[in-house]
Amino acid sequence: MRKGIRHWLRWTAPAMLLVGWLLPVGCATPEEPSDVTLDELEARMVQAMDPGKNYRNAYSYFQRQNIEEKRFFSANHYLVEVRFQRPDKFKFTVFEENTPQSAIISKGGQAWTIDYVNGVISELTGRELAKVKTMLALGHPDNDYDQLFEKVDLSIVKLPDDDAEYYKLVCDTGITDQKPIIIYVDRARALPKRMELDFKAGDIEVHYVNDIVEYQTFDEVKIPSLSRITENDREYTSRVVGYVLNPKFKNDEFDVPEFDPVLMEVKRQRLKNR
Repeated sequence: MRKGIRHWLRWTAPAMLLVGWLLPVGCATPEEPSDVTLDELEARMVQAMDPGKNYRNAYSYFQRQNIEEKRFFSANHYLVEVRFQRPDKFKFTVFEENTPQSAIISKGGQAWTIDYVNGVISELTGRELAKVKTMLALGHPDNDYDQLFEKVDLSIVKLPDDDAEYYKLVCDTGITDQKPIIIYVDRARALPKRMELDFKAGDIEVHYVNDIVEYQTFDEVKIPSLSRITENDREYTSRVVGYVLNPKFKNDEFDVPEFDPVLMEVKRQRLKNR
């Protein structure tokens, strides 16, 4: 599996798939003091996106997205599925040509990355676990800013590419050496527009921007249906193609898989000899 999509899955898939719910680049214009409190803004956002509290009260959800990675002469295509079940079970799976490539599974305060191609399971610990847990928490239906972040600075700005005004939220995760997550919310519509995040993927410094282009209503919930993502020099387009509230998952849906070492070695040898 390509190195880029592995990094994308571990660090930015949760952000891209989930930040649009209750939170939702370049340099913005000079900032002005906010005319609302954080609680007031969150209430407006919930009213704009989930007026019936269908999502906020959901027991589970399923979301499927098509991801296109733009290349100079071509494009790579992926399918990403996310599953959530209360109280804290998440599963992200990336498919290529309908075959699972990688996944993140999180439950009970633990998280693992799954490499289906090579049959490798890695448990996340320390700062890596803290980062992923923060991103996953953004996708919890009844999560709030003041519960998730240690500090949120709120102001009003204009972005350089349009004349609309946005609330700018600078969200301090409290994780050592982790830069704040920056979120822009349309002042007039109370809909998230953009998220910005800087992080390290191995030895690589990554600047990630998620720009929401379109919203669509599923099960009376307005969600970001089309997003453009940049990750340094990589560009992705994400489109939601399936979404269901309160699906029933199998009992073993969030179990960490077990790989047969003999079968995995046979698979590796076949791939090597192609």
